[in-house]
Amino acid sequence: MSTYKKNFLTDVILRLDFPPIPNRGDEDPPTTFEQKIIANFPIKEPVKGFVLTMENKEGDFTAERKEETVWRYKANDGKSLVEFKHDFLTIASKDYKDYSSFKVIAEKILKSFFESYEVKTINRMGLRYIDRIVLEEKDIFEWKEYLNADLLQGLNFFEDKKQVRRAMQVIESAPEPDTNLTFKYGIFNSWYPNELLQKEFFLDYDCYSFAFPVEEVEKNLDKFNKVATDYFEKSITDKLRAILNHE
Repeated sequence: MSTYKKNFLTDVILRLDFPPIPNRGDEDPPTTFEQKIIANFPIKEPVKGFVLTMENKEGDFTAERKEETVWRYKANDGKSLVEFKHDFLTIASKDYKDYSSFKVIAEKILKSFFESYEVKTINRMGLRYIDRIVLEEKDIFEWKEYLNADLLQGLNFFEDKKQVRRAMQVIESAPEPDTNLTFKYGIFNSWYPNELLQKEFFLDYDCYSFAFPVEEVEKNLDKFNKVATDYFEKSITDKLRAILNHE
């Protein structure tokens, strides 16, 4: 994502989904991997959940409810975390400074993970940037000075904008070969279903690819960041850039 003196990012999420690791029981802590990351992510919070699976045996469907554990590790400040289960790994940050810093941390965690488990292929990899742009202005629907006008067309449908409680759009595209982008944008309304109380606009870029060898993870991480950065720059105006560069 673009480098400015500050940003509006609320969450940056890197997730890898892969074939289930053989003989990896989710009820058992990932001891080897845990030991490699515990110094930077010392707060362990196992999260219990349930998965419902359906099986067809000669025309008869049976359902099985299985308990699973997601192993969550947080940094001391609670602003970054790692989540692991037998078929996915997530690295998330709520205190994103710049891509270079995020990549250094992500690569250390990925190196520890691949040293701990033999994973050869990635089913899906995604890098997601969520921006919540909040401005202290009274006209909460006036965004044309800050954002690309093409993102605002839907708001013009309502003559009385005070009626609007939420206005989100979703576009799915393939900006590069083997690279997909789900772009969500608009007025999410953090106080929904109440009326809008603050001037806020969301830009949510989720870049992802399917089915590739683990050797391509770093290359895809760089590629996803570039795609998200390019679309972010296309989404904003110089007036918002000035705000981002203001001390």
